[in-house]
Formats: sequence, C-alpha cells, structure tokens
Amino acid sequence: MLRLLSDHNFNGRILRALIRRIPDLEVVRAIDVGLARAEDPDLLEWAAEENRVVLSHDVNTVSAFANDRIRVGLPMPGVFLVPKDMPIGQAIDDLEMAVTAQIQDDCQNQLIYFPLWSIRRGTGDCDDCRLGIPIVHRRILGRSARRVPGGEKSSAFGIGASCFSARRDG
Repeated sequence: MLRLLSDHNFNGRILRALIRRIPDLEVVRAIDVGLARAEDPDLLEWAAEENRVVLSHDVNTVSAFANDRIRVGLPMPGVFLVPKDMPIGQAIDDLEMAVTAQIQDDCQNQLIYFPLWSIRRGTGDCDDCRLGIPIVHRRILGRSARRVPGGEKSSAFGIGASCFSARRDG
C-alpha cells in the first residue's frame, strides 16, 4: 500500500474518510511533521526523502515543481492532484481505489490527476458491449496519469483507454 503525505491545505474531511475506509493507511499531514508553512519544493523534497506520495489540491504549482524535480533527475515519489471542486464522495472513492490498487513504485515520477474516471453506459469495444449487456463502464480520462517529457506515457493502474466491465447490482 502507498505511503502518503497530505499537504497543509488538503481537505481534512476527505482525509478522515479515507482513513476510516483504509484503517491501516500510512498517511501523515504536513502540519504534523513540521511542514505547515513549507513551500511546495520543500514539501516535495521531504516527501522524496520519506518516499511518500503527496496528496494536494494545488493542481497548478505542485505539479510544476514536481515536473521540475523530474526534469533535473531528483527523486519524486508521486503526486495525487485532486481539484478542490471535485465532489468529496468521488474524491474519497477515487483515492481509495488509487491507494489500494498501487504500490509505491507505480507512482514514481507520476502526476496523477483526479477524477480518475468518467462513467458512461456501455458503448465500447469490450465483450459485454458487443453482446449488448447493460452495464456501466468506466473509462480513464485522458489526463488521469502521465509522465513528464522524456518518460513513457502511461495510463493509471495499467488500464488502457478501452472500457472494462464494472457491473452494478440493483
């Protein structure tokens, strides 16, 4: 499971719900480790030293500093960028899946943008779609995960852009 660092302004309600869902989650808050007033580069440096993926709502500046670290060859254990206007329930669901589905090495040099999924009715190319089975499909958004220039582009969790079945009961 991933080790996380939430930056000083990450939504506490999201973090508390995530901890309730994943009781053994290894997460620290920036404020608890003396980084309450730290600038983004210092936060990323601490996260790299402790090998922790950063949780942040600061989509613009944290991503720029993380990209800078990668470009100059500094360690960057990963950043989860959750927009402030993302619905809290969706943020919790997406983060729970991201945290439990990956290992630390999966996130190295990755900026993973949330929301991870858009939901649509089956119209894709999977077997269930071709058979006309009514299911809900999830599709990774084009900006879900990427590597910075010079790295190989990849989608989150090794799932390609084609749909996969996510059956909903009831």
